[in-house]
Amino acid sequence: MLDSISKKTSNTGTQQVAILGGGVAGLSTYFFLKKAGFTVHVYERSDYQNNDGMGFLMLENGVQVIQEMGLEHQFAQVSRKLNRYETFSDPLHDSLDANLDGVYGVKRSDLVRVLRSVVPQEDIVLNAELDQLIFDEKGIAKTALMKDGTEVQADIFITADGVFSSTRQTLFPESSLQSTNNHEIVGVLPKHRINIDIGDAFAKYVNSIQGLNMGMFQLADGDLLWFMQVNTDIHGAYDTTYGTLEEYIKGFSTILPEPFYSVLMATDLETCYYWKTNRHDLLPSFHKENVVLIGDAAHPLLTFTSQGVNAALTDAKILSEKLAMFDQSLENRLGAFYAERKVEISQFIQQGDQLLEQFSNAKLQGIPLVC
Repeated sequence: MLDSISKKTSNTGTQQVAILGGGVAGLSTYFFLKKAGFTVHVYERSDYQNNDGMGFLMLENGVQVIQEMGLEHQFAQVSRKLNRYETFSDPLHDSLDANLDGVYGVKRSDLVRVLRSVVPQEDIVLNAELDQLIFDEKGIAKTALMKDGTEVQADIFITADGVFSSTRQTLFPESSLQSTNNHEIVGVLPKHRINIDIGDAFAKYVNSIQGLNMGMFQLADGDLLWFMQVNTDIHGAYDTTYGTLEEYIKGFSTILPEPFYSVLMATDLETCYYWKTNRHDLLPSFHKENVVLIGDAAHPLLTFTSQGVNAALTDAKILSEKLAMFDQSLENRLGAFYAERKVEISQFIQQGDQLLEQFSNAKLQGIPLVC
């Protein structure tokens, strides 16, 4: 596939592409576009020094893209293959156990490090946070103005600035994130803090009556990543201003069985993330003129689907394929990108809404791969 793209690059001239965001979506898009012959630079608002993040489940569609990038060996070194799904459920529902195929657990920082290895230092600018895009009278973006005053010119701007994308709000001011009653707490328990080994299992406790789920899986280095889903209609929301996370989760002690509660309490809760999850309807397009959104910026997905990172990787591959159709106008190429991606993204949005409804209405159906 990459060779076929590369053969078409003679018509690109010196098209300049600026990717605004150096996470998974931005770095993987760099790889495919560079391979296709574009001149590409990545602008990342952080310096990666505090790029610990948490982690996620990599599913078959995302792993396939990693393989097409030729990074399967590096990925294998930082990920852990999960072969079993095991649930511990409330008394009104049967436990669900199943074999898993093509599912891996990985730390975000490790995956970003693997993807960064394909980007030469001269092609990535750190501490470059977007302030605004400057458009001409025809609505074409000419300059990305950074908060330090730096101006970046490009022919195409690809924005990968996450769920709370400012560019999405600029391009589609009528669109908005919609809050849900599902909040999440995510943490990593270092292996030296407690002697728990769940091997290659993705273990999950599901209590549809109490509106509380907790899942966990071990990572390549033996650390354990866990997440909790909390129905705030039942438990209320954690007050990040006045409370402490420890006080909030102690209320779950009578709900969570072992070893889930021990994992929770052995974690340094100061290092955890508390997410107020949001949903978003499908945008009418992922671009306007020469600015295109990818990943979470284009389609924030509920974490119930586990498709955020996997969909971002697929975006990178397909967008690069469409941009390499040099016999067509940019509008047609970006329109083709949306036309192909909207089918799958619509399915992910629908799936997320269904799983959210099940969680909100105390139902357990199917195997919700969630992270």
